[in-house]
Amino acid sequence: MAVVSIGPFGGRGGREWSCMFSGGLKRIIVSYESCIHSLVFQDSSGTFSQKFGSDNGFIGGCQVKEVLIDWPNEYLVSLSGRLGSHGRARCTVKYLVFQTNARSYSFGVEHRGDTSFSIPIKSGVIVGFHGRSGLLVDSIGLHVAPINPVPQVQAPQIQESKIFAPFRPKRSSP
Repeated sequence: MAVVSIGPFGGRGGREWSCMFSGGLKRIIVSYESCIHSLVFQDSSGTFSQKFGSDNGFIGGCQVKEVLIDWPNEYLVSLSGRLGSHGRARCTVKYLVFQTNARSYSFGVEHRGDTSFSIPIKSGVIVGFHGRSGLLVDSIGLHVAPINPVPQVQAPQIQESKIFAPFRPKRSSP
């Protein structure tokens, strides 16, 4: 399966991270205040990703929101959000919207002055996320796979043919 990575969108702080789903996405857990502190994903096999971001969001002061996705009936079709500065972080993810074919799930605080991004997927399936995080989620992007693999084209085969004598037109009599 040829997977394409889109993004990440956001800042360059923190460390790189990546997670791929086995099957579909079933659960998203996000901690946030005025920006996204951490993300955790669970796939349809029951496997949880590591936590991307800090533990601060799960200790106190932040909201923790968990959503369950009714996979395979419900699946992600786009990711959008807003990026902006927070404290000493020049660019971090401040607001996220996970859009499925059935509804949208939003996290964080939407500030009009922040920079928006949107990643709609029309001809593929979202199979994971990647980005950067430290104390906050600095950036986020998608891993996308084609819905149907590209068919392999076989080279034409030449079959044996018989050679006939060249065609000679009949002469007409004068």
